[in-house]
Amino acid sequence: MRGAFRLILLLNTTSVFCAELSGELESTLLAFGVADTIYWQQAARARTYLRQDLGGGARVELGLDATTYSGKTSLRLLDLLPESYETAIDSLATLLFGADPRARADPPFLWAAADAAGQLPSFNSIRLDRALIVWPGPGFTAEVGRQPLTWGAGYAWNPTNVFDRKNLLEPTRMPRGLDAIRVRVGRRVRFEGVLRVDDRPEESGAALRASTSAGGWDLSAIAARQRWRRMDWERWMEPEKDDPPSVVEWEAERPYLVLFNEEVERITLGGDLRGEIRGVGCWVEAAWNRLDLGRDFWDLTAGVDHLFDWQTYLLAEYHLEGEGRRDPNDYSLNDWMKTLTGERAGMGRHYGFVALNHPIGELSELSLLAFANLSDRSTWLEAQLEHSLADDLVLAAAADLPFGGEEDELGRFGPGGFLRFEAFF
Repeated sequence: MRGAFRLILLLNTTSVFCAELSGELESTLLAFGVADTIYWQQAARARTYLRQDLGGGARVELGLDATTYSGKTSLRLLDLLPESYETAIDSLATLLFGADPRARADPPFLWAAADAAGQLPSFNSIRLDRALIVWPGPGFTAEVGRQPLTWGAGYAWNPTNVFDRKNLLEPTRMPRGLDAIRVRVGRRVRFEGVLRVDDRPEESGAALRASTSAGGWDLSAIAARQRWRRMDWERWMEPEKDDPPSVVEWEAERPYLVLFNEEVERITLGGDLRGEIRGVGCWVEAAWNRLDLGRDFWDLTAGVDHLFDWQTYLLAEYHLEGEGRRDPNDYSLNDWMKTLTGERAGMGRHYGFVALNHPIGELSELSLLAFANLSDRSTWLEAQLEHSLADDLVLAAAADLPFGGEEDELGRFGPGGFLRFEAFF
């Protein structure tokens, strides 16, 4: 028995050491401005990924993402809103939470909304980012567990990427893992069905996607359904139309849950096309969205990119946000909150993104980025320099500067930047 136990232990140990191990260590010093104040924050992040082939095409993938923060680690959502909303928010906090000065200073329901959308920054965490089992069955492949769900041809915006959103300031950052079951079939025309598992069965999402390539062009089509709970912020600003909730209905530790007063279902039909015309990359991506609350709308992204002979890379992209406002004077509290909590990509109707990249010597690259809300004409500019210190060690520095008025989407923020070390293994 001892010999058998030792043999099993040896086989298991050998199997572990045959697995593919990769990862990244990152340390970032961040400066960011809100209104007239500059804040500092330092973040340390470690990502580790393990992949083990099980034979016959089956495999498992495991990923851990750990992050710690120091410096400015808490920021009220109130600080991100224009001052014109301060009185209304304060009145609402008093209505729901009484005269407790702590609640009025930092209304818990604001943080609750951000938490529900996965947008709360600056909380130390150890997150299981990948936990995936891949099994190739007869004529199909099943992928079960936590995995990235990213689709679309666009760079900064992806209307067909229904389950996850990119960080507009760093679109290439690694996407987060989501709990899902995915089945793939087909070769020439590839089909995939996805069930996105959420806390409540009725809020789980589903998608069916088809993709293929023809004549040097990649194209895909998608149909998806999502359902989630959200807040209608402006409804609570009009208590004469809707009676305020009774304190008896609140959960003692989570009184804000009663504020999630809308259940929304969205049906998305869309697709994307990507190819090249005479050395210029081209792509277009669009999605029609049907909401059971509110009007139907289209989201559209179109872009081009090109690498010139002198090694300068240019990328330009336009985005139409179907729910956005043409006139910035029509911005509402709901617009602000849906954007800050990640439900929407922006408050305006029209957006633009331009990126220039040029190598400096063999080890460095300079990038210039411009992100603009064309509806209210607020803009975010960023200059970024990357330098390779070693084969797998990169130093990056960036400075950004926003332009716009107090009531504009990007004008509320101040200047900032970051200094980042990244090591890969």
